[in-house]
Amino acid sequence: MRITDALATMDLLLDKAEQPYYSSEEKIEFLKEALHSFINKHYSEYDKSQVSRDALQAFVKTDTNAELPNDYLHLISVLNNSKELEIVGIKQYESNVHSGDPFNKNSIATVKNGSIEVNDDSPSLNYTYLSSPKITSIFDTIDLSGSEPSVVKTVPEIYLSEIINLAVRKMMVNTESDSVLVSSAEIEQSRPK
Repeated sequence: MRITDALATMDLLLDKAEQPYYSSEEKIEFLKEALHSFINKHYSEYDKSQVSRDALQAFVKTDTNAELPNDYLHLISVLNNSKELEIVGIKQYESNVHSGDPFNKNSIATVKNGSIEVNDDSPSLNYTYLSSPKITSIFDTIDLSGSEPSVVKTVPEIYLSEIINLAVRKMMVNTESDSVLVSSAEIEQSRPK
């Protein structure tokens, strides 16, 4: 699905619900909001649900530089010298690091001041994170580098549909309309099991 298809689908859904006209720029802003809601929702279930891991696969990246990249959104896992570390909040990290108890030094990591910190003197990091994509990058593009043009898919269409539906719901709530609001239960039923 290309972004033009997404905008046309949004128009169709809004027209059926008798909603006011939105410009393409406004629809893209709602798509951005919906994308971040989609990522945050699935991130909260990432460790528990294969569906959420599948939904976010296009946004998963790895890095070895302790300084977080510009597109960093959420930390998924941290390896230090090939050992997985527990990711903790800053308070728990500081408490553990400044503890005088040498037997209470768990292998932990946290995000602090734009970088990953670990309680190890010789870190060799490899971490996985969710990136914050540009809205246009999640839709199909046409690759013209080969002998024949080909479609490059980044996010499966079922998840693009979920993002579009979230955007339309946000648009409908934004106008405080009582017409045809899609409930969370309906969205959940439409998701793959």
